[in-house]
Amino acid sequence: MYVFVRKNGTWSQQAYIKASNTKRFHFEGVDSGLGFGARLALSADGNTLAVKAPYEPSGATGIDGDQKDISAPLSGAIYVFVRDGDAWRQEAYIKSENSEATGFGDPALSADGDTLAVAHVGENVDPIYVYSRSEGIWALQERLRTSHLGSERSFGGSAIALSANGDVIALGSPFDPSAATGIGGDDQDTSAEASGAVHLFVRRSGNWEYAAYVKASNTDAGDLFGLRVALSADASVMAVSAPNEASGASGIGGDQTDNSLPLSGAVYLY
Repeated sequence: MYVFVRKNGTWSQQAYIKASNTKRFHFEGVDSGLGFGARLALSADGNTLAVKAPYEPSGATGIDGDQKDISAPLSGAIYVFVRDGDAWRQEAYIKSENSEATGFGDPALSADGDTLAVAHVGENVDPIYVYSRSEGIWALQERLRTSHLGSERSFGGSAIALSANGDVIALGSPFDPSAATGIGGDDQDTSAEASGAVHLFVRRSGNWEYAAYVKASNTDAGDLFGLRVALSADASVMAVSAPNEASGASGIGGDQTDNSLPLSGAVYLY
C-alpha cells in the first residue's frame, strides 16, 4: 500500500506499507503471496486504513492471532493501520471466526474509523462481521446473517458500504436468483439466476437488525445487480451497480425494459 498526502496543493508519498507477515506459500502447485492491497477502506479523517489480503493463509481466528500459521490457504485477512502524526503503524490483524472457509471480504469503515464491517463470502458462510474500536482495542461487535444462504445466494463480490456513523450497512449479493423487483419482494424466488440484490442492515440503540431486501426495478437474470454499492454519509442515498444490465437507453430515467445492448451496464439510485 502506498499512502499519499496533499499539503498546500502538492502531493507527496507519506508511507509504503506491507503486511506484517509478508510471505510466499505453496498452494495446489502454485507459489502465491498474500494479495495484500486487493481492497481497502480509509476513514474520513485519513487516519485509519483497513486493507484486505484475500490469499492470506493463517488458520488463526479472530483478532491478532498467529500470523505465522499457513494452515488455511486463501482464508484471507484484514489488516488495520493507524496514523500517528506522519507515522503509520499496524493496529490489528483480523481473521474470520471460520478460518476453514475462504473469502474474508472487502472492508468498510465508518467516518471516524471506529466501526469496521467485513463480509465473509462462501458457500453457506455468509455473515457480515462488525468490529468496533475503543481506545485502540478492536473487538467483534456483531455477526450479521441473512436467510439467503447457499452457493446461489452467496454475497459474491462482497461489495459492502457503511454510513459515516457506522449505523447502516449495504451489502451486495450479485448472484441472488430472485426475480423480484423493487424493495421487499419475494426473497425465496429462484427464477432469475445471478440477477442480484442488496441487503440493508441498520443499527439502532446498539442493536443490529435486517432492514430491507432491495432488487433492481427491471430484474433480469445475469445482471449482477449489487456487484458494487455505495452509501452517502448519512445513508439517505444508495448507489448500486449492475454491470451486465442490457438496456440500450442512455442518460437518466431511460427505457428499462429495453434489452438491446448486452453488458452495457447501469447504476440505480435509491
